[in-house]
Amino acid sequence: MTDQRDRRLRILLSILFFPIGLILALAGVRTRIIAWCFAGFYIWILTVVVVVAIVAPGPETSPGDSAQTEPIPSSTRVPDETATTAPTITPIVRSCPTPEEALYFSTVGENASERRIYMNQISRLSLRAGGDPSLLIDDVWKLEIGVALGLLTESAKEMESLNPPDSVRFIHQDWVSAGGYHRNAAMLYAQGIDELNTNKVNAANDHLTTAAEFIASATQKVETFCR
Repeated sequence: MTDQRDRRLRILLSILFFPIGLILALAGVRTRIIAWCFAGFYIWILTVVVVVAIVAPGPETSPGDSAQTEPIPSSTRVPDETATTAPTITPIVRSCPTPEEALYFSTVGENASERRIYMNQISRLSLRAGGDPSLLIDDVWKLEIGVALGLLTESAKEMESLNPPDSVRFIHQDWVSAGGYHRNAAMLYAQGIDELNTNKVNAANDHLTTAAEFIASATQKVETFCR
């Protein structure tokens, strides 16, 4: 663009200064004075033209004439292979029930099944005596119900002797309470039969009812323990 502007300036100077030189060469002295005046005015115009030529912008270049520049690629972050990632925390899944808890549940389950059998025997013998009060003095009947009451008492004691895991002690307390009421019921029932005392027999039935409530509570807690 600078070469084009210089070339244009030389052409303009050649064209503009040529008339001045020609006038001064041909005119006389007086005419030369007039010519110099004319030349001064002409030079002023020439100066303006030259300045305009210098400061005028060059011709616009088409997009094709401009230098081709390669696009600057965007920076791509290279992953740092040495960077350490946060470790994945794997939750510890607790086995439920644990082997100790499972053993306890199995033991109390067998104990509860045995007590249910003894309770059914006591209930069956009591119904027979209710239909035939003479059985209260029958030795065979008294022996059968005495055995059932003794087994119920022993089963309750076995439950109380267990040493459960700490996690199931709240369940074990219900079983122990049920066993205590079973033992008291067996004692009162035996005394009521021997003494023909209906009050003790009724008290024994009340203890059996309370024991059943504790058994129901313990059973529900076992069923929902791992939920």
